[in-house]
Amino acid sequence: MSADLSVRESRLNLDFTTKKVSEAIREIENDINEELELTHDLTELNEKMSGLLKHFSAVEEKVIELVRTNYNMESVMISTPVDINHEVKRVLRKKKKLEMGKIEEHKSLGNLDCVTG
Repeated sequence: MSADLSVRESRLNLDFTTKKVSEAIREIENDINEELELTHDLTELNEKMSGLLKHFSAVEEKVIELVRTNYNMESVMISTPVDINHEVKRVLRKKKKLEMGKIEEHKSLGNLDCVTG
């Protein structure tokens, strides 16, 4: 009887150990699955972050371009007269005076030819 008891205890111990090992294996499998899910999620987030980085880089380039354009526009506005019509009339009067001066000079040269001729 003692041998039967010993065999039975051994079987119970073996069953208990098998059960505990099986539970440990299931826990390890669950941990591995959780790790894989986390890795998958991190990979997806990394791809999204990479896309956002590209997007923000493009936005940054556009902002820099707009700032440069704005700066250039300020320079243009500074050098552009407030009253364009007045400025155009002033330039035309100056041009007309120069033309009149050339006509007078030409007439003077013509008179000199008559005097010397």
